[in-house]
Amino acid sequence: MRLNFRDYLTKKKKILIVEDEPMSVRLIQHLLKDYQFELVVAVDGFEAIEKFKKTSFSLVIMDLY
Repeated sequence: MRLNFRDYLTKKKKILIVEDEPMSVRLIQHLLKDYQFELVVAVDGFEAIEKFKKTSFSLVIMDLY
């Protein structure tokens, strides 16, 4: 099934936050709270891969070190 552009714009966006530091997770959640995003948190790359296998995300936020 393909979404047209209007459907994409109105669909609630799902963001995966991959972060092991609880304070950083809370900061990101706070910064995004006023937007209509569904936020999903994974504490490491392994958990992120498992979540990514089960659903799709519009954006993934993660650090690289």
